[in-house]
Amino acid sequence: MFIARDINKASGRVVYKVLESYREGGKAHKRHIAFLGKYSTVPDAYQAALSDYLRASDKLERLESISLQMQQKGA
Repeated sequence: MFIARDINKASGRVVYKVLESYREGGKAHKRHIAFLGKYSTVPDAYQAALSDYLRASDKLERLESISLQMQQKGA
């Protein structure tokens, strides 16, 4: 398993991904394991994803609270 550096064709930005090498029928292949985005290490990508998840979770909780309040008021 290794981290590959690639350049996004659309934006020209450098992106990273985790790949795995394997052989099938005598030919070498690569399997995509995870997309890391702009982060060059797995821990950095993990921290960014966790932060995004927690931010989205907080927004969802606030939206649910507002929705419940509106239902109680009969709106």
